[in-house]
Amino acid sequence: MSVGLIDVQGLADVDPTRKITSPIFDKIVFHLPGKKTFTMQTNYPKEKDNTYIQSVSINGKVWNSFEFPFSVFAKGGLMQIDLGDKPNKNWGTKK
Repeated sequence: MSVGLIDVQGLADVDPTRKITSPIFDKIVFHLPGKKTFTMQTNYPKEKDNTYIQSVSINGKVWNSFEFPFSVFAKGGLMQIDLGDKPNKNWGTKK
């Protein structure tokens, strides 16, 4: 959970997903098979307690769902998470 990805079913679904949450780290690099990496990078103003997701992009494309397919993670890439001090009630509304 501290890395910002949760899966309560242990990737046991036919098409497993992870839930996106606010990571506690500024940058996380997952080393995957085939010499691929998946990097999660957070952006936020440092002077406030910024725990709310404002927006997410995956490989440069806007991502407006709180769910994230494991198949996308397994291909490698970059997830950027913008955090703020107030909830963005428009983010994560699409499934």
